[in-house]
Parts: sequence; C-alpha cells; structure tokens
Amino acid sequence: MEVLPLGKIIYMYQSSSFKGYLYAVIATIALSNVYIFSKAALNEVNLAQFGVYWFGFAIIWNIIFSISTGKFKTIRSLSSFQKRQLFGIGIVEIIATVSIFIAIKIIPNPTIPSMLRNLEPVLIVILAAIILQEKYNRIESIGVILTLLGTIVISINKLNDFSQFFITGVEYVFISCVFYAIRTIWSKKVIHHFTAHALNLNKVVFLFITSVIALLITKQDLLVTNTALFYMFIGSLIGPFLTSYTQFLSFQHIDASRSTLVMSTTGFITLVLSYIYFGKLPYIYQILGGIITVFGLILLMYKRKQQA
Repeated sequence: MEVLPLGKIIYMYQSSSFKGYLYAVIATIALSNVYIFSKAALNEVNLAQFGVYWFGFAIIWNIIFSISTGKFKTIRSLSSFQKRQLFGIGIVEIIATVSIFIAIKIIPNPTIPSMLRNLEPVLIVILAAIILQEKYNRIESIGVILTLLGTIVISINKLNDFSQFFITGVEYVFISCVFYAIRTIWSKKVIHHFTAHALNLNKVVFLFITSVIALLITKQDLLVTNTALFYMFIGSLIGPFLTSYTQFLSFQHIDASRSTLVMSTTGFITLVLSYIYFGKLPYIYQILGGIITVFGLILLMYKRKQQA
C-alpha cells in the first residue's frame, strides 16, 4: 500500500476541492437531521407557526455568528446589484422552502421527500448546461435517466390503484426541487459577490417575514408545546444555519453540481434516523428507487471527476 508523504497529505487537506467536499458532507449530515426535526415539529404545529419559530431562531443564530466573527459589517454594505440579486434569490428560496416543508408535513415518512430531493441534481445538471454552458455526454445522460427513473419508483404509492398511483405530496417536492435548482445555479453564478453567510441570512430573513405574514393572515397564535419548541430550536440550528451555511461554503470551492451530488446520500441517513425516531421505513421498492437515483448521480459525479 502506498504511503502518502506528509506534505502531500497536508496539501490535500488544505486544497480547495477537499474543503468543498468536506462542507458538502457536513451539509448532508445536517440536512438529514432537518427532515427528522422538522417532521417531529410539524406533527404538532401548523406551517405558519413552524416558520416563525424555525426561521426566527435561525436569524438569531446568524446574527450571533455575524457579530462574533465580524461578518456583520460586510452584510451592511451592499450595492444595488447585490440587493437585486438577494431579493430575487430570496423569492426563489421562499417558493422552494415552503414547498418542501409542505411535503414533509403531508408525507408520513420523512425519508420519502428526503430521497426525492435527489431529483434536484438532475435539474441542476440541466440548468448548468443551459445557463453555465457546462457540457455533458452520453454517460452523464444515462445518469440523468436513472435518477429520473429512481424518483418515479420512490414516488409510487399503490400499483393497483391508478388514482392513487403516486404518494400525496410528492408534487410539492418536485416544485421544491425545481426552485432549489434555480437557487443553486443562481447562487453559484453570483457567489463571488457575496459571502456564504450573507446568502444564508438573506434566506432566513425572507422566510421569517413570509411566515409572519402567513401567521397574521391565518390569525394563528404562537402557543406551541414544549416538545415542538425544542424540535424547532434544535432543528433551526442544524437546518437554516448549519446546513445552508456549509452548502453555500461548498459552492465556493467546488462545482454546484458536485456539492449537491454529495448530498444525494441524505435520504439514506434520513432512513436510519426515521426508523430510530418514528419507527417508519419506506417500502423495499422505494429504497431500491433511492439506490437507483444515487447510482445515476454517481455516474454524473464520476464522469465530471474524470474531466476535471
């Protein structure tokens, strides 16, 4: 077995690519916990209440981080171009995030929306080819087809009843994936104009304001159970702060498509956690669908690594 020189090992750990993949792995682990904590909270509260607490806490975490690291000054000085970009990305974030939390609330097993999020990299591939002019070949096309096939298999509810063929709520996951893909490509295109923290803070502020407006319109109150408050307290730290921040950091070091491909394994981590917390497992064919999607995404990631 070849032993790498110490200098080469240190260089590898300091390389931009390694940092990008490391941030993507951290984001993957954190995201899998988001599905668990958000599902636990949404079992007890409505979406408006959830959003106010979830993103309200997230703003607090981001402000504390901004002040402690001195990043707050960079957030305050924004050009007109930056403001327009943040506003546009913020609107896209609202549609994508609200859609995925609707799906998590509707679908009994959080593993399903987690696995279905693997559709997002395929959409990123398509958008990257159109917007960023990234080129893809036949092997990568096979990867796209396999991923699409896998998401269809995961979405199946009843094979003998066409009226209920797909799981109720999967349409919201699809909407979410479309807009998250747009967000990812958009963020990658303008990432050099912002810090990762500025993009993350922009997201949680937009979503918090949206949640407050929804709470006022629906005339809901803020009274929730202590357990729901605990889930949202912990989940907000893991999700809107840690997951989003590390994902944006990964975009600064590796391609957006590569970062999201690493996160394609989120569904399987969520599967284990879902069984531990809720005692729920997807059907065997749905697990098979998840494996197919990951295999398809591996084809994409492998080929891009060969071309790098």
